Amino acid sequence: MKNFLSNALETVVTNFGFRSTSDFVGSIIHVKLMMVTLPIALLSSVIENYFGLHAITMIAFITLITMELITGIAASRARGIPLQSKRFSRFGFKLGIWMTIFFILQSMYLQYKDNSIIGGIYSWLHGSIFIYVSLEYLLSVVENLSVITGDNNNAILNMIKNSVGKYLKAKENDVENFFQVDDNLLAVLTSEGQFKKVNKAWLETLGYDEKSMLEKKLKDLVHPEDIKNTKLEYEKLKTAGSITGLINRYKTKEGHYVHLSWSAKGGKNGVFYCTTKVLS
Repeated sequence: MKNFLSNALETVVTNFGFRSTSDFVGSIIHVKLMMVTLPIALLSSVIENYFGLHAITMIAFITLITMELITGIAASRARGIPLQSKRFSRFGFKLGIWMTIFFILQSMYLQYKDNSIIGGIYSWLHGSIFIYVSLEYLLSVVENLSVITGDNNNAILNMIKNSVGKYLKAKENDVENFFQVDDNLLAVLTSEGQFKKVNKAWLETLGYDEKSMLEKKLKDLVHPEDIKNTKLEYEKLKTAGSITGLINRYKTKEGHYVHLSWSAKGGKNGVFYCTTKVLS
């Protein structure tokens, strides 16, 4: 029976391209990899239970403090300061203090976690101190990199700021492109009804250039017979925050009128975002 099962298993695994059963087992169980992962998993479990830091959080934290140590050594060399053993001692001393604090807070949290107020306070303190320590190490890394590159302490921060600025500018350009290619008439209005921003559809529909449009208010374009109702709806927009289905007539540059159907929503700083369709 034993031989039968062994032969059957051998047949199955060879059908899937494995040379033998041992080859199949070896593809699943990597001894060397397990020798690394098992201690890491054990260490992660201990750290999570006793220090309240999840595995991924702890890996990120260790990476950060390691970067601080490495960049600190490189910065010392850039200053011409010889490597001293007390730097490692100071590094270990600081890390030991923080880990002791995490251990105490985690122990207090586990003791009082059934009490939502006290447990919540210890949990909040734990998270706040962890964020503080992480930012402290991050700023230290930035300062060390500034020394290594020969720039002042603000150089890398300015580089980060410029990178973020470029990213936001790219996103702003994306929004602007969507704004301009929309077939609907899109506009941003002030609380007084002044056009603050319009897309191409407005210019093509009414015939004005952008400069002329931005100099106008709603009352300058709305048909005299529609002004009263338009004012009422605009006041409603200010109080209710949105309107839909407002239909009025707008004067083109050539002097004739087009019927428009409005929907609008209030935004921050007293501006209103409007989308408008031309009614045939």
